[in-house]
Amino acid sequence: MKLNQKQLEEFKKAAEPLMEFINNNCHPHVTVIVGTDKAELLEGVTVHNTDKFIND
Repeated sequence: MKLNQKQLEEFKKAAEPLMEFINNNCHPHVTVIVGTDKAELLEGVTVHNTDKFIND
């Protein structure tokens, strides 16, 4: 997917109010996934990262 400059600006304009909402109303472990049919708030409880199983 490639965005032109106008689309990039439109994306920033749409994203920043949601980023501000999260900053003002949630804690740092909350993220949002936005699709065409929903916006979902998610809370990270724990994470384990590893690259042991990634094939070269």
